[in-house]
Amino acid sequence: MNRAEYMDQLRLALAGLQTTEINDICSDFEEHFEIGLSEGKSESDISIELGSPKEVAITYLNRDDKVIAVSEEPSPFNSSQAVNNPSDSAAVTPPASSQGTKAPPKDLNGPRAFVVLLNLLLMVWVWIAIYSTLISFWGVTVGLIVGAVALFSAVALLPSGAISAVVLLALAILCFSIASGILNFFLTKLTFIATKAYIKWNSDVYNKGF
Repeated sequence: MNRAEYMDQLRLALAGLQTTEINDICSDFEEHFEIGLSEGKSESDISIELGSPKEVAITYLNRDDKVIAVSEEPSPFNSSQAVNNPSDSAAVTPPASSQGTKAPPKDLNGPRAFVVLLNLLLMVWVWIAIYSTLISFWGVTVGLIVGAVALFSAVALLPSGAISAVVLLALAILCFSIASGILNFFLTKLTFIATKAYIKWNSDVYNKGF
């Protein structure tokens, strides 16, 4: 049973109460679903933990000393028995799973302290080193390109005997700069992917724990 189905059945089963009281009860159970989903549980699992909507409704209906049969097809025999023996109906005790008690919140102080200390004491320096190295690689690529362009520009000022050697050197530097640029591109892409994954891991541990 998903969340919407559970809440619809619960509202229907609580029809004997006032609208404001029904809204308050349903608000509590909506909060149960929010807590369960934040802990990674499915809506079906949360519905099972909360218990049958009809059993939950019996808890609130009997709490106000009301003898109300919560069923899809009321039985005449059960109705007459409730009238003759009202004390029996009032003595119905719902299962423990339908009490509607809130699950205790998960203690996140430990995981949050771990994330903060890990980043402040270690990972911030690791990431600074990684990005500094990456920037220096790009600096080398840019420097090679500038050097190749400078050599090409100087060809006109060189004697004819040295032109061929300078041109070949400039071409070699330019090819090397292109190769290093391609390598830097993939290194940058991998670094961004790793950074995104690390940030997500930090967020999951900080908000949900280990």
